[in-house]
Amino acid sequence: MKWSQFLAVVIVASQLNACTWMYADFKAPKVKLLAIKPSQFGLFEQRFNIRLRLENRNDSELAIRDMAYVLKLNDADFAQGVSDQEITIPEYGEYVVELPVSVNLKTLLRQLTRRDGAPIRYQLTGHLGLMRSLITLPFDYEGEVELEF
Repeated sequence: MKWSQFLAVVIVASQLNACTWMYADFKAPKVKLLAIKPSQFGLFEQRFNIRLRLENRNDSELAIRDMAYVLKLNDADFAQGVSDQEITIPEYGEYVVELPVSVNLKTLLRQLTRRDGAPIRYQLTGHLGLMRSLITLPFDYEGEVELEF
């Protein structure tokens, strides 16, 4: 390996290490499910939009490059989705985002037959990828929500 190639590898490695160090003490944002709205109904698959509130619990802005998420309702798998929507949340701030999810008909019917007027318990898990970093921040939150039909 030539000296210049070795130097280039060292520089790239140190830059990656610097990015990792910069995000090392970041806390994942608090993620709250605000609403589930239908967007498109088909025979085999239904599309919904979920509205989330992301709360940044850090003293610097949080720049998110992508998300992957799984939603459970009443302890049963309901929907999953991914998004490459870039989001920047100010320090100690919040951001409301609407994201698509896919649901199959059997899962939807199972949830609709359980409705008795009570709020629906949810669990939202996933991870957020940070811009300019290889780091992902996992999240796992629970609460109650009303379905909007």
